[in-house]
Amino acid sequence: MNNDNYKEVYFHEYCPTCKHRTTNDSPYDGRVIDSDDEDDKDIPKENPCDDCLGEPCRKNSHRPLRYESK
Repeated sequence: MNNDNYKEVYFHEYCPTCKHRTTNDSPYDGRVIDSDDEDDKDIPKENPCDDCLGEPCRKNSHRPLRYESK
């Protein structure tokens, strides 16, 4: 596989301005979550942050996979 076109995703640049930043259980929402206090019904089944964080390098782009501006 040729890695010449792959770029590191700049989470520090994009996540603060992403509309998913305030998604429940987002790693970038500034909240500390205690697993004992979590209520499963409040956490979305699909967290867009998981998709982005699961792909730290992208072809021809520094933008996270599911980034959407506010």
